Amino acid sequence: MNADTDGFLEGILRSEPGSPDWILYAAAAFDSIVERPQILVGGGAQVFYTQQNRPTDIDMVGRITARDMESLAAAGFKKQGRHWYYGWEHESGVLVEVPSEVSYGVDTPYIVFVSRYPLRVISLNDLMMDRLVQATDNTDETWDEAVDLARYAGGRVDWELIRVRCAEQQKTDIGLRGLPRTLDDVLDILGIGSGRAVVDYDALFAAAAEVVTAAAKGVSRAAMFGSLARREHSRKETEVGLLLVWPDDSGDETDLWMVGMETAKRVGEVIGRPCVPWVYTETELSVSAADDPELSERLSEGSVDLPIG
Repeated sequence: MNADTDGFLEGILRSEPGSPDWILYAAAAFDSIVERPQILVGGGAQVFYTQQNRPTDIDMVGRITARDMESLAAAGFKKQGRHWYYGWEHESGVLVEVPSEVSYGVDTPYIVFVSRYPLRVISLNDLMMDRLVQATDNTDETWDEAVDLARYAGGRVDWELIRVRCAEQQKTDIGLRGLPRTLDDVLDILGIGSGRAVVDYDALFAAAAEVVTAAAKGVSRAAMFGSLARREHSRKETEVGLLLVWPDDSGDETDLWMVGMETAKRVGEVIGRPCVPWVYTETELSVSAADDPELSERLSEGSVDLPIG
């Protein structure tokens, strides 16, 4: 155990959970106890590079021996499953996980000094690649992590290198064929040079209105909601809601749904986003909006009416 370990352990408990200091003290404490150098990766590395507080466990990569386990226990870390806990009875307690013995990075780790103690951190480019790869699963959590890292640390990322790596990885892993597109979507949101055209929202809305007018005859109201309707950059996979409202005497409900589904499909083809139909008669919409706060909020704050006629 390093002479600085006690100071690091004390630093954990006096720091704000999720803060950069808390992350570095926890990683340095763990690293100083075990025999072989560890590398800080994952959410902890993201906090270090973005300097943005966020609740996270501490992911370290490296080999942990039986002797290390004894040393960690002697220092106050408690093992439960795949995690090591320290100070969990305290509000600043920390959870450390060692998911792998081998780093997924290809660059030399970055060295940050914590009270003169050298702590290895996955390189920013490697971390950005990891976040992009994770974001190909199309979940909000992994997407937000990739965007946050790019937003707060993107000025230090070698984007040309990242683009080359994305192209290489999609060739070697069939599950990552969408990786270059994920990179483009992140760059679009940041506006830092993906080379793609700025979205003409008015033109998209007008095109959608033309489709609705032709495909959903008799509809009394049509609207779109979601990030596209709010004129926000979003991934191509992000769904757009299409509200279609018919007069009460418009016929069989099943027939209206079939028309709604076909119309949404055609609108999706025009706007380049998956489109989901929300089909109502005028009375049904009035009742549903009163009973469903989410629908009411979407229609009042996050929607745009399409000029049909």
